[in-house]
Amino acid sequence: MTSIILIDKGCNIKETKIKNITRDIIYSKCGFRKKENFELRTTWKLKIEETDYKIELWSRNVGKAGTENKYDFPPPVDNEMYFGTCALINSNKDNDIIDLTIEEWSKIYEVLFGGFEDLDSDNEDSEDELINVPDKFKTNGYLKDGFVVSSNSDEDTDYSNETSSEVGEEKYYYSDEYDESENESENESENESENENESENEKDKKNK
Repeated sequence: MTSIILIDKGCNIKETKIKNITRDIIYSKCGFRKKENFELRTTWKLKIEETDYKIELWSRNVGKAGTENKYDFPPPVDNEMYFGTCALINSNKDNDIIDLTIEEWSKIYEVLFGGFEDLDSDNEDSEDELINVPDKFKTNGYLKDGFVVSSNSDEDTDYSNETSSEVGEEKYYYSDEYDESENESENESENESENENESENEKDKKNK
């Protein structure tokens, strides 16, 4: 018996063993009553750990709405639409069908997609970058564009100076205005005193 991989429309992967398997009966193992539109779609050839693989994808590209197979197949068929259950088989140099297990397909799948990023290693790299940063900046500052910036930055200082300068100018402006009003009052008082003195002098002259 030979193992092949079946992938249904819900993306469920099943490894099944079939006796005396041929390419002519694969469609029936996928649940189709007729062979119509069930064909070989692509073949992936690769070598992993000294093992050669020749993986064939068999599927139907015509079907009813709601029976679309949502499995994400590797390139070059990653943008193709298939229906119902799809089959994956492995073959040797003589083109005979040989075993393909779920474990093997998982490795092949990863290689065909170019490998997946290791998120844990990315986190370790980020932590390593902070090793050379002084402890005082880890607690009191923050990192900006790769540089450490203190929380008491020059930008904050400049802003506070500009603010205090503007307030000082406003106070100075109002104080000048107040001084001018006081000066006007003093000038008016002086003028009134002078007028009174002149009136008294005129009276004295007339009395004489």
